Amino acid sequence: MVHFRINTVKRFLIIFGAIAFLLGNLKKLIAQNTPQPYFQNYSTEEGLPSPEIHCIFQDSKGYIWIGTDNGVARFDGYEFKNYAAKDGLTKNVVFGIQEDSKGRIWLSTMSGETFIFENETIKPYQYNEAITKYRGKYFIAKLKHIDKEDNAYFQLEKYGILIISKDGKQELIEPYDSQKRNIVFYGVDDVIISSYRSPIKTSTNSGEIKIVVAPLFKCSLQFIERNKKDIILESKEIKNRDNFGTEKCGIYLNPKKTKKIYYFSNELCFIENDTIKWQIPFNLKINRIDFLSNNHLLFSTKDKQGLVEFQNIENLKKNIYKQYLDGHTIHYVYEDRNNGIWVGTKEKGVYYCANFKNRAYEQIVGKDQFISTICKKDEKNLYLGSSAGDIIELNTKTHEIKNVYSDDFLKGQYNHVLKYDESSDIVWTSNGYIKDHQIGYLFRDNFIIPRKLEGVRDILLSHSRKEAYVANSAWIGKYNMETMKWKYNSWDLSIQDFRKPFTLYEDHKNQILVGREDGIFTLTNDNFIPFIDDPFLQTRIEDIDQLSNHIYILGTKGKGVVLWKDTIQQTYTENDGLASDMIEKIHVVNDTIWVATLSGLSRIVQGANKEVRTFNISTGLPSNEIYDIESNNGKIWLATAKGLVKFQEVPENKFSLPPYLSSIQIGEAFFNSDTTASVNYQQNNIRVDYVTFNYKQQGRIPYRYRLHSNDKWIETKSTTALFTDLRPNNYMFEIQSQNEDGYWSESSVFPFCIKPAWYATWWFMGLSIVVVSGFIYWRFKRLAKQSAKELALQKEKLKLMDQEVTLQAQIRDLERSALQAQMNPHFIFNCLNSIQNFIIENDQKNAVKYLAKFAHLTRQILNLSIDGKVNLVQEIQLLENYLSLEKLRFKNKFDYQIKIEPQINQEEIEIPPLLVQPFIENAIIHGMGSRAVGGRIEVDFTQSDDFLRISVFDNGLESVHHLKEIESKHKFKSVGMNITKKRLALLNEADENDMIQFEEIRDENKNRVGTKVSIAIKI
Repeated sequence: MVHFRINTVKRFLIIFGAIAFLLGNLKKLIAQNTPQPYFQNYSTEEGLPSPEIHCIFQDSKGYIWIGTDNGVARFDGYEFKNYAAKDGLTKNVVFGIQEDSKGRIWLSTMSGETFIFENETIKPYQYNEAITKYRGKYFIAKLKHIDKEDNAYFQLEKYGILIISKDGKQELIEPYDSQKRNIVFYGVDDVIISSYRSPIKTSTNSGEIKIVVAPLFKCSLQFIERNKKDIILESKEIKNRDNFGTEKCGIYLNPKKTKKIYYFSNELCFIENDTIKWQIPFNLKINRIDFLSNNHLLFSTKDKQGLVEFQNIENLKKNIYKQYLDGHTIHYVYEDRNNGIWVGTKEKGVYYCANFKNRAYEQIVGKDQFISTICKKDEKNLYLGSSAGDIIELNTKTHEIKNVYSDDFLKGQYNHVLKYDESSDIVWTSNGYIKDHQIGYLFRDNFIIPRKLEGVRDILLSHSRKEAYVANSAWIGKYNMETMKWKYNSWDLSIQDFRKPFTLYEDHKNQILVGREDGIFTLTNDNFIPFIDDPFLQTRIEDIDQLSNHIYILGTKGKGVVLWKDTIQQTYTENDGLASDMIEKIHVVNDTIWVATLSGLSRIVQGANKEVRTFNISTGLPSNEIYDIESNNGKIWLATAKGLVKFQEVPENKFSLPPYLSSIQIGEAFFNSDTTASVNYQQNNIRVDYVTFNYKQQGRIPYRYRLHSNDKWIETKSTTALFTDLRPNNYMFEIQSQNEDGYWSESSVFPFCIKPAWYATWWFMGLSIVVVSGFIYWRFKRLAKQSAKELALQKEKLKLMDQEVTLQAQIRDLERSALQAQMNPHFIFNCLNSIQNFIIENDQKNAVKYLAKFAHLTRQILNLSIDGKVNLVQEIQLLENYLSLEKLRFKNKFDYQIKIEPQINQEEIEIPPLLVQPFIENAIIHGMGSRAVGGRIEVDFTQSDDFLRISVFDNGLESVHHLKEIESKHKFKSVGMNITKKRLALLNEADENDMIQFEEIRDENKNRVGTKVSIAIKI
C-alpha cells in the first residue's frame, strides 16, 4: 500500500513536472510571439566600442552619447565616434553622462573620477579628489546632475549624495539615521538622486578589522528638495533581503512633482503629496525606472528579464505589463527629443525604437523566412502564408499560433496569395487549399500543366462562391469550388496568348478583370478582351481594387497608382509622395487606399490635394519591403521582410529639425557656424559638413542647399557640400533637411564673403574713377592750351620728317659709297693684275684659285650689301675670304688671324655689312706694303655691355702719325674708312671721331711693334 502510494506520488510528480515544463515553455513561446516594438540594434559591428552599455544621453546639439565599459561613443545617426584613453578618457568605464549650461559634456566613470569633454578634448574634472577621497565608503560614484550654477551632484551609492560647487565647496548629504538602512532622495530640477547607507560596526581583534552588518527590520525614506524642509517617511516593516544592496530608483510622475515612485528592496512605493499611498512587493529585479512622454513607465530589469512596460499607475499596482527584449539585461533607457526610445543592454549594445506604438511579430516563421501574404479569417484570427510555403493561423488577441500547415509537396513554394472562403471554411493558397485540416493540391489530378509552371500569382473567389479563378505565371484557370475540379484553363483551350497574368479582380458588374503585363483585360467567353484602351495603361498591372463610387484603383509596375473610371481620373507617383512607383499590393479600407511597395507603405486619401503619406523604417516599420496588406477589426496588418506588423499610425510630423553645421572650412581656415567669415579672393574653396539629428531616418536624410536665395536648390543625401573656385562675392550658404514625413526644415545658414583683389575693390575702383576723371580734365585743359601750338608742332614734325628722310638718304648714299669703296677700280685692277701674273708665270693652279676666291668675294659683297644687316657669321666669312685673297695677292707677305670671344653668339648678333673691311684694307695697304716678309694682321671681336668691339692690329712699320699724314695727302685711299666713320656715327648716334680709335702698340722697351684700330658698334 505504501509502495503504491509512493509510485502514485512519483507518477504525479513526473506528470506535474512535465505539465509545468510544457506550460513554462508554452509561456515562453507565447512571450516570444508577443508583438514587439521594432528595435534597431547597434553593437560593435556598427561601431560601438563595447556591447556593454551603462548610460545614454542626448546633448543640446542632438548627438547621442553612449557610455560603455570601453569608453564613450558619440552617434550622429550615421556613424559612431569613439573616445577612450588615447583621447584623454583614462578611466574607460563610463557610468554617467551629463551636459552643463555651457555645452560641456561630463563623463563619470566607475572609479568615481569625472572627465569633461569640450572642443573635441577630454580633460579630468579639477575636483576629482573631492570624490575619490570617499573611495572605500561608496560602492559606485555617479554624476547625476549639473544645475545652472554649475553645482555637480554625485550619487555615492551606499553612502550618500555629494554636491560640489563651481568653486570646489563640498556638501555631503547622508541618511538621517545611521542605525537603520535609510534611503535618502534628493530632488533638484527634474531629477531625483537617491542613495542609502547600511549601518556597520567595526571592531579590532588582534589588529584585524571586521565589518558587521546590523540586523534591520524597517527601512525609512528621507526625501529632500532644495529650499524645502526635509520630509521623513517611515515605511512599513519589510524583511531584510539579501539583494538590498541594489541601486535605488526614483522618478517624478507629474510636472508638479507631487507624485513620486520609488523602488527599494524588492518593493514599490507610490507617494502622492508626501504621503505613502501604497507599497507593494515587486519581484522583478530593477536597474532603473523611466517615465515616458506618453505617461508609460519603463522598467529596466536585471538577470535578462528584458524591458517591462506599464501603461499607467493602476497597471503598475495590478502588475499588468508587457515585456520586450526578453533575454536581455537592461542597464539604461532614454527617450530622445523625437520620442525615439534608446535601450542600453549589458550584452547586445543599444536598441533603438523609432515608433514605440507599432508592434511586429518577428518569430512566427523560421530563420531566413518571412510572411509573404495575409488574409483575414475572422475578427480575431489571421491566416499567414510564408515565403517557404507554410500556412499559419494567428490569434491576434492571445498571440497564439495554431494549425501550422506544412507539407513536403508545398515545401519551398512561395505563397503569393491567401484567400479564405468562410462559407466552405477553405483556405486557398498559391499551391493548394486547406479543408478540414487536410491539404488539397491544385496541380496533382485531372490537370495537364507541367510541374515547372506551378506557382499561383493570384486567386479570385467569385461573388457567387461557385468558381475560383486562378492566375498562374502563364495561364488562367477556372476551378469548380463545389466539385473541387478544374473546369478549364487557358492552356487547355489553346489560347495563343502567353502574356503573364499578375492579378484577378471581380468588379461590381461581376466582370472578371485580369491584370497582365500589357494592361487590363476581361475574361469573356474564355477569351481576353481589352478592358481599358489607353496607351498609358498598356503596362504591367500588379493589383486592382475599387472605391465605393466604383472608381478602379490600379497598381502598376513603374507608373504608380492610377484611378480610372471611363478615363484616367488621377495618378499618384513618387513625385506626389508615394513610396515607390513599383506597386506590390493595393488595399482599400473605407475608401482610404493603402499601397504596399518594396520601399515602404503609402496611404492615399482621394481628393484634389492628392493627400499621400508614406510610412517606412523612419516612422517605425521594421522593413521597407511590404509584401501584403490586410485589415482586421479596424487594424492594418502588414506582411514585411522582417515580420508581421500590427500597424499603428503615428501623428504626422510637420516639424523638421534644421541641420547642424558641424564643420566649416574655407581654404585652410575653420570657422564657427555662428560667425561671418570674410576671406581673400585666393581662399575660394569651401567645405561644409552638416548633419540632422533625426535618428528615425537612420542616415537616409534628404538635404538641399544653395549659395544665394535666388539659386535653385541642390538636393543630396551626402553630409558634405563642396564648392571650388568661387568668385569674389557675398554668399549665404543655406541648407535644409527633410524629415520622415517629407517636410523641409527651416534653413541653417552661414554667411561668408570672398573679398575681391585689391585692384577690384570698390575703393580702388572709386579712386580709379577719380584719377581717370582728373586725368581727363587735366588732359582736356592741356589740349586746350596746346591748340595754339598745334601748327608749330606740325611744322616741327614736318621738319623732323625731312631730317629723317635726309638721314635715310645719307645712309643709303653711304651704303652705296661703301660698296663702291670696296669695289674701287684700284682693287679690281690689282686683283686682275695678280691673276694675269699667275697666268704669265704659268701658275695655273694659283690663277684658278685666286680667280675663284675673287669671284666668291665679289658675290658675297654684292649679296651682303643688299641686306640692311647681317649676322656676325656672314661678316666673318666675308673678312676671311677677303684676307685670304689679299694674302695671295701680296705673295704671302703676311699672315692673319680672326679671333672671337667664346661667349659671343655669332648667329644672334647682327651688324650692318662691310663695316670692318675698310680698316683691314687700310692695315694691308699701309701696314703690309712696307714689309717684305713677316707681316701679321689680327682681327679681334669682343662684347662689352651693349657694344660689339672690334680691333684690327697690324705690325706694319708706319706710325699712326705717318698714317694720318698719308690720309691727309691721299684722301682717295681712305674713302672707305671715312664712309665707315660716318656710318658708325649714325648707328651709334655719336660723333664720328668718338667711334674709331688709333693707337700705337709698343713693347716693354717702348719700341713700337704695330698699329691698332678699334671700333665700337651698338647692338
